[in-house]
Amino acid sequence: MIQPPDHILILQQSFPKLKLQVNSSNSDTTLVVQGADGSVRCGDNLGSRKDASMVETDWAAGTYKVWVGTINPGVRRNYTLTVRQMK
Repeated sequence: MIQPPDHILILQQSFPKLKLQVNSSNSDTTLVVQGADGSVRCGDNLGSRKDASMVETDWAAGTYKVWVGTINPGVRRNYTLTVRQMK
């Protein structure tokens, strides 16, 4: 069963590069983003940080579904999700 997304990200315009970052006080998180066209982008931790992040290119205008999970299924953590344009 697919869970409803945790967030809906609506881009009013296209972006060449975006960074999505989870801040959960270093819990082991995961990040999944599904575009309107059905494409899926995934992010996990980088380096010594356990918070998930992704830096991806070619974000078309549209609606994206975002899921934030943890390495342990069914375990929820408090977190902040930030989205930032990159150069």
